[in-house]
Amino acid sequence: MEQSRSQLSRELSTVLEIKVTAAAPLGQAAMSTQSSSQEDGARRQRREKHSRPPPQAPQEKSSWIYSTFRKRACCQFIRSSDVKDEGRCCCGRLEDDHPDARNQTSDADEWDPDKHTKEDGSTDAYGELEFTGAGPSSRAKFIRISHDTPPSTVLKLFKEEWGLQLPNLVISVTGGAKEFVMEPKLKYLFRQGLLKVALTTGAWIITGGTNTGVMRHVGKAVKGHTVLSRGAHPKDKASQLPLIGITTWGIVEHREKLINCKGVAPYHMTSSLESKGSCIDNNHSHFILVDDGTVGKYGREIDWRANLQNWIAAEKIPRKCGDVANNTSSSDKSNGIPVVLVVLEGGINTIQTVLKSIESDPPVPIVVAKGSGRAADILAYAYELHGAEMRDLPEVVEHEILLMRIQKTFPDCGQEESRQLYKDVVKCVTNKAYVSGGSSKKLTMFEEGYGYYVFVCVVHLVPPVST
Repeated sequence: MEQSRSQLSRELSTVLEIKVTAAAPLGQAAMSTQSSSQEDGARRQRREKHSRPPPQAPQEKSSWIYSTFRKRACCQFIRSSDVKDEGRCCCGRLEDDHPDARNQTSDADEWDPDKHTKEDGSTDAYGELEFTGAGPSSRAKFIRISHDTPPSTVLKLFKEEWGLQLPNLVISVTGGAKEFVMEPKLKYLFRQGLLKVALTTGAWIITGGTNTGVMRHVGKAVKGHTVLSRGAHPKDKASQLPLIGITTWGIVEHREKLINCKGVAPYHMTSSLESKGSCIDNNHSHFILVDDGTVGKYGREIDWRANLQNWIAAEKIPRKCGDVANNTSSSDKSNGIPVVLVVLEGGINTIQTVLKSIESDPPVPIVVAKGSGRAADILAYAYELHGAEMRDLPEVVEHEILLMRIQKTFPDCGQEESRQLYKDVVKCVTNKAYVSGGSSKKLTMFEEGYGYYVFVCVVHLVPPVST
């Protein structure tokens, strides 16, 4: 009470001083104004100093985020056998970067993030970033999370912290991380079809998030239609969609700028030729940066991304809580959100991603962009040989041709690795549990001639929206 009176008295005296200054003669008023302005500024600073809370570290912006999400660090030096990583641990760091593992070196163990990393405190990188140096500026939400973070926790982040509504469909796009050229007609077909389906179904689109390869193509496809995160009122909410990038924390270029950032972190989309990292894409609206303790190691987020997609497809996620207008109760749940995997070009990891998606429970339908190159074209060729009648018979000429295609497409693979890759491709297209007839096919092809068909199939996967 006494403090309130004192503050009121100070404010009142400030007002009186201003009135007296206004009534003074011209010369005196100028001197008085300057003096009172200085005194007024000093009083204001004193008041603000006592009234405002002390400066907070970025992780204190949300106590729930700070107490929930973690980062990781390698805790045992395991020498890499890769010639490119000579003198480094399998995590990608030098031995001097393992201060807690001086006496825990090994050349025999296979490095495993579950065994050889530890929690390294709460996440220190989350908030909002602003892209600069790449045309018009844009903003995105981001967070660094441990590789063992439950998908349900991240979904809670999406809904409660980032304000995203649950989608009717999840379109996951995978493929080449390196730059590749798409035929103009296929590029147009892909971009127009993807955008149309995403907007008409209320979908989320998920990619690898970097400004390279297929992720860049997707970013350009939805440019100008992603969810705004800068707080401005969107022109048309129906034409805005979340484009979520999930990538490995340790490969993000300029990631140090995102650590302990205050306010909006500026992110410059520039990288040197010597860098092993990649910039994240400026057309994405949200980023999940998966930390498994590695540096410069691509693809470490693949398993976590698959777990997220499988969880979304399998879980009965509450959509409404006590919506009286629609006579619903808090027990209303969906039967899981449909997930579709779109394959565009791609390498060996892409084939592994397709196989994991088809073998997941429930299986994730696969859409392959024939004509986009490499992994996509191999899957398309295998699918068209005999469809569900294809069998693992290496002596059959067609199968030998498939194996030769794999070896030609991935020349760095040895004989044994090529054979295993061949078997994985066959699994993707032959097992009747994964590929069935009619409209329930788990693997679908699209190409220039009948490209719209693929997106019709995707639309049919979306359950009717209750009104």
